[in-house]
Amino acid sequence: MGNYKFRNLEKNEYAIWNEFVDNSPQGSIFAKTFWLDAVGSKYNILGCFDKSDRLLAGMPITESEKGYLTMPKLTQTLGIVFHDFSEMKYVKKISKEKDIIMDFVENIPKLKCFDCGFHYNFTNWMPFMWKGYKQQTRYTYVLEDIQDIEKVRGGFADNTKSVITKSVGLNLKVIDSLTLTDMYSILSKTFKRQNKVVPFDFDWFSKFDEIINKNNARKMFFAVDAQSNLHAALYLVYDKNCAYYLLGGADPEFRSSGGMYLNIFEAIKYSSIFTSKFDFEGSVVPKIESVFRSFGALQKQYFRISKNNSIILNLKEDIRKYGKIILKRV
Repeated sequence: MGNYKFRNLEKNEYAIWNEFVDNSPQGSIFAKTFWLDAVGSKYNILGCFDKSDRLLAGMPITESEKGYLTMPKLTQTLGIVFHDFSEMKYVKKISKEKDIIMDFVENIPKLKCFDCGFHYNFTNWMPFMWKGYKQQTRYTYVLEDIQDIEKVRGGFADNTKSVITKSVGLNLKVIDSLTLTDMYSILSKTFKRQNKVVPFDFDWFSKFDEIINKNNARKMFFAVDAQSNLHAALYLVYDKNCAYYLLGGADPEFRSSGGMYLNIFEAIKYSSIFTSKFDFEGSVVPKIESVFRSFGALQKQYFRISKNNSIILNLKEDIRKYGKIILKRV
């Protein structure tokens, strides 16, 4: 313990951080500074350095409000991002990572609430457990080695292949020339069908998209028929390590056409040009989970680690003020 130095990165170090994320086993687009800017997060990057001032690990500290570390909108995972220690023997690697995590837990700012999703390649949450944190296991689905499209397609469930064939038979095609307004319209119809509302307004979405598009990190897919009816839409984000099905949906009037399946297949083919992985981002909704699983993706577990310190902090404040615990009526 105490073998490492911790400090927040300066803004002029953010380019170094983004490159570090690209080379980390736990790295993802969500940990990059342009993403955090796009989702409107207030954040610092807490860095862990060795005695030679080499960056060994880092973690975005994202606060929705002062003292509350929560996940920003549309952000699947953040957590601790490590230098690639794969050249080390496993016994040394896991020991080093454990020591870094233990120091990280001690150096995370004192917060009222901590609630963070960690990348599926972060596999050791015990140092958090030892300090009173809780963990909930979440799932995502990931296609790996997607460059061989025929092999990927061969892994699809038979029903998924049939739906894609059916959509082509209905003369559906996938285009990318429609607008963000069209995308938001499909999202709105999809959420409305579930008696929900889109968790962000169009103005927020437009500002988000402007930054993501400026960084060449997104593409939109629209399944349309011969009469130019819009059946389904998909919003893909990506970096060189992975592509992510971020948002998508279908017009309830055309749900049976298979347009969403066709969009997914085209997004996978597009992603195979520049990356090796496609992350469906998972879902706890049974019908959505079954669709993602039907594309032959691997199930990946990841940790949602949390701790609520607000009660403890309130008790400490009562003791500081009054010399005793004050029981408050709820």
